[in-house]
Amino acid sequence: MKKTTLFFAGLLGMAFSINAQTIVNTGAGNKHAVLEEFTGTSCSNCPAGHTEASNISASNPGLVHIIAYGPSNSSYTTPVNGATDFRRPFANAFYTGSYCSPNSGSRFMPSAFVNRKLNGGDILQSRTAWSGMATSTIAESAPMNIGVKSTYNSSAQTLTIDVEVFYTSTVTANNNINVMITEDNITSVYQAGSSANASNPYVYKHTFRENVTSQQWGDPVTGATTSGSLVTKQYVFDLSTAIDPITIAEAEVVAFILNDDASNKEIYTGISAAANGGQASTGVATSINELNNPIQVSVYPNPSNGNVSININGENTNRIEIYNVLGEVIYTQNLLNKSTHKLQLSENNFKSKGVYFVKVTNNTSSITERLIIQ
Repeated sequence: MKKTTLFFAGLLGMAFSINAQTIVNTGAGNKHAVLEEFTGTSCSNCPAGHTEASNISASNPGLVHIIAYGPSNSSYTTPVNGATDFRRPFANAFYTGSYCSPNSGSRFMPSAFVNRKLNGGDILQSRTAWSGMATSTIAESAPMNIGVKSTYNSSAQTLTIDVEVFYTSTVTANNNINVMITEDNITSVYQAGSSANASNPYVYKHTFRENVTSQQWGDPVTGATTSGSLVTKQYVFDLSTAIDPITIAEAEVVAFILNDDASNKEIYTGISAAANGGQASTGVATSINELNNPIQVSVYPNPSNGNVSININGENTNRIEIYNVLGEVIYTQNLLNKSTHKLQLSENNFKSKGVYFVKVTNNTSSITERLIIQ
């Protein structure tokens, strides 16, 4: 049984921008497509599905994120002739006629969801529809951006996964955060419809390995979802509890935001990053961290136990403020009108462990650095 530890924080809409020290971008952008493929090992047409998904991803680099499920409630996923067992009961809730095909009730492979959108009355789509749906999805404006960062600890056999969601528009629906682990380049000696054999194995891509979030449909966003709000979550996944060993060099973390109010639970947008030290974000980076910003701030060590040095360089800097994730000011100081400042804070300045934001301003500019107290 997998073991995941969850830490959550919600940042209310605040007057300052978040700079690139954070994971997520703050400029409005378009959606990313999340293609959830249903595939088997004894499915003669499934290799064509793998090819189609790979072609869509290659045609839209960084904008299409793939998860290939092997639900156990299908005869196509039963391993035969020495095939690797990719079955995961987690996917069964998605691969039911009442959910994926409310109009027709039919299930088939290869098939896929594209952002879990209805098309012709069903969410489940044949591979001829995937490309067009992905293309239309990434042309739509997204109401939020999502960023993910994954850190691998080889000694502890853990993945620490940080997820940040920045709302560029106000969303009134309930939202859920979903995080999954996939793995590339898994070889198997058998795949129906391919020429795979012991000397020429079949290669599986984007294979679903583990669900990281604690609930089937994702973990609820409990913070504000108004324009300018930032929501953060951190997961620590114990890899020793994975159903099968995961090759970290081939693994990715996929995160997406689900509309939990809609009957078909449509995905707003998603992102993926390498499990071994990867970081990625949707949206557009804002200019607050551009090289020409007249203020430069360094905060170290970061993460910290509370004993923090803050160095500030910039003409006419006049104020420093530190906020907690609720938007409350926990420290403020007016600065002398000079170009460099050095401040030393101790653990007494921070009431609790967690994420803080260090904001420095002058008459015309501001910059914000993210600080983690642990």
